[in-house]
Amino acid sequence: LTEFERLQESFFQQNRLAIDQIGPGIAAMKISRTPMQEAPIKAFMAMREKLGNPEILPVCHGTALANYESIYRQGFLVPGKGNDHKVVNGSALGVGIYSALPADWRLSR
Repeated sequence: LTEFERLQESFFQQNRLAIDQIGPGIAAMKISRTPMQEAPIKAFMAMREKLGNPEILPVCHGTALANYESIYRQGFLVPGKGNDHKVVNGSALGVGIYSALPADWRLSR
């Protein structure tokens, strides 16, 4: 396993209960590892190291199925920060990537 895959495995083991809180409210939900490409993995791991390997928390991010491939290929991108992505669903708290803790997953729909 790669360092990232070991981190994923540890994350799923440590956060299984929080992750399981998400499922009951969503009929056809399946939680699984994403088929991330190498570039966003490298960027994630480098930033994590730069920040002193902080704790990683499970969060929910609602997005259209059509966006999955782009996220897998490029990672999450803040609209207008070195890319041509536009804000689609509002920016009430500023431009960024919105997510919610598992217990509040409905906020990310």
